[in-house]
Amino acid sequence: MFTAVGTTGASGFNAKGNGDLSDTVNLAPGASITYTATTQVPLLDVESFENSATVTPPANTVDPNPANNTASDSDDVISQVDLAVTVDDGTTTAVPGTSTTYTITITNSGPSSANGVEITDNFPAAITSASYTVVTSSGSTVTSDSGTGDIDDFANILPGGSVTFTVLAQIDPSATGSLTDTATATQALGVTDTDPANNSATDTDTLTPQADLTISKTDGVTSVVPGQSDSYTIVVSNDGPSNALAVQVVDTLPAQGFGNVSSPNVPAGVDFNSVTDIWSIGTLAAGKVLPSHSPARFQRMQQASAIRTRRLPAVRMRCPSRPPIPTHSRRQLN
Repeated sequence: MFTAVGTTGASGFNAKGNGDLSDTVNLAPGASITYTATTQVPLLDVESFENSATVTPPANTVDPNPANNTASDSDDVISQVDLAVTVDDGTTTAVPGTSTTYTITITNSGPSSANGVEITDNFPAAITSASYTVVTSSGSTVTSDSGTGDIDDFANILPGGSVTFTVLAQIDPSATGSLTDTATATQALGVTDTDPANNSATDTDTLTPQADLTISKTDGVTSVVPGQSDSYTIVVSNDGPSNALAVQVVDTLPAQGFGNVSSPNVPAGVDFNSVTDIWSIGTLAAGKVLPSHSPARFQRMQQASAIRTRRLPAVRMRCPSRPPIPTHSRRQLN
């Protein structure tokens, strides 16, 4: 829009108007008209912006100095944007072995278009895999609208526009401590960000491992003959979703009924204490099953020919973080 003010001897001009300026006026010698125009700098990816005005004398009138009938003003274009980044998975805790969904949003509060914005997110080591999709506001664009792995993408974001990444991230079953993810938006060179402090954001979750341990013990029969051997199978498994740490299996034999317990066939990586009857498994990964064999024998009964029905010795698990395994108990009857 524009407004106009004339001195004495100026007439025929429009005092105000919109759009391009085109006026036919009368100017007496020494008279002048001053136009004041307010314009919106276009959202163009250019280095400079120029505006020109021209005055043309009426027909049959000679202008002795036509060289000054046009004037121009040129300004360097210095784009200003205000990028902001948010990262959130909607929770403060996460379970190793499961997935979490991050929403990463980059907005531009303007006033200029943010062109060539680089968006990065290098996921932490606790994330074993990631896939994402991208949605943009009307008029804004992004190089790729989907992908896998770390994010390194470029976007053009209009003033008031946004780009949103939705990331499905799988958490390592062995992860411990905390899960921290950071996303960053970097504006192209030559563009001023009026508040660069909010160009990066971080989401942190406390990792809370969960391990569903199961155990079974059987010798496959319902009766035994005193003096003969018997063999038990103990199976410990971890149904996840997280790895179980410091797992122990306790197989305590009753005070009566067993004698001369021999050492078990200990699986690789497992320690057995013959005094306490404890298998120290250590870490049992999610989805893993571990077997071992533990031979023992019944003590001789007064009536050696009698067949007795007896309960299986109790077996227990210990696990500060909870995981599973199999093991065989072989016991010989007197």
